[in-house]
Amino acid sequence: MNSKSMLIAAGVGGLIMLVLTKIPLISCLNCLFCISYWGSGILTVWFYRQMEKDQPGLDIGQGIILGLLAGVAGAVLASLFGAIFAGTGALSAVNAIRNVPGLSERYPALSGDLLRQATSFGGGLFGGLLCNLVLYPAFGAIGGAIATGIIWKKK
Repeated sequence: MNSKSMLIAAGVGGLIMLVLTKIPLISCLNCLFCISYWGSGILTVWFYRQMEKDQPGLDIGQGIILGLLAGVAGAVLASLFGAIFAGTGALSAVNAIRNVPGLSERYPALSGDLLRQATSFGGGLFGGLLCNLVLYPAFGAIGGAIATGIIWKKK
């Protein structure tokens, strides 16, 4: 396997995974079929195939590795993206709670440091990354294995 082509294909697959998980309609389909997760593994193998047409063949293990790498890239990108935008949403929520008359006096933890710490950039990044590093590579590997059998024809 060509390492440069493999990393480029995995990066593109991870980026596709990020985009597909953040589009609202497709994100709803993910709840049913996890299509962007294993679909990006398929697209990663297809993209690698387009870059390496002269290579004699790709076995299932190599397809799984491509899918895993795409999943890791997608997990890191999605975690960063989610942590950045979750932090801005949390600040908006804190400000909205503060503006409700009597609510912040009645429930001080809602507008205090507890909410800000729970939704901080670091907390969102770490928690999201842990979950994503399990989910994304697993489904990416499944997609890579499927794609290897379908897309790559042995010469």
